[in-house]
Amino acid sequence: MTTNRPKANLKLTLIDWVLEAICLLSIVGIWLLTLVSYWELPEIIPIHYNITGDVDSFGRKINILSLPVISTIIYIALTILNKYPHTFNYSHNLTEENASAKYRITTQIIRIIKLISIFTFTWLVWETIQYVNENTERVKFWYNFIPLVFFLIPIIYILLLITNKTK
Repeated sequence: MTTNRPKANLKLTLIDWVLEAICLLSIVGIWLLTLVSYWELPEIIPIHYNITGDVDSFGRKINILSLPVISTIIYIALTILNKYPHTFNYSHNLTEENASAKYRITTQIIRIIKLISIFTFTWLVWETIQYVNENTERVKFWYNFIPLVFFLIPIIYILLLITNKTK
């Protein structure tokens, strides 16, 4: 139940500010990248790649606009969600003493998830544009590797954050 949970007015740390700034800049970046490149794209573009980087689906170029739209929705939803850490599901009981620390960890995790999501969609836009401009039949090796890095580095950071804060 969330009704008995203490509410905390968290002030953003330097890391929080940096993450929020990078997220906001990334949202602006994905829109700029998409809109500037949109007019140069052919009418038919790749819209899906398989695990080996081969295109397995094509569609109209307007489909590329879905990536910044989805990124923006994720950005807004996670930003709003982060304002209510007392409503999150926690594995341990929250008390007045530990609530702020738990809330800080979970809100940072949400910020990292937001950043990973935006980076991944930006990467997809970038790779689609590169694919079209280079007229190749397969995207580069990095297509699958970079999103993996986007997810692994923050997960390692989150695990370190959690283990250090819970000791």
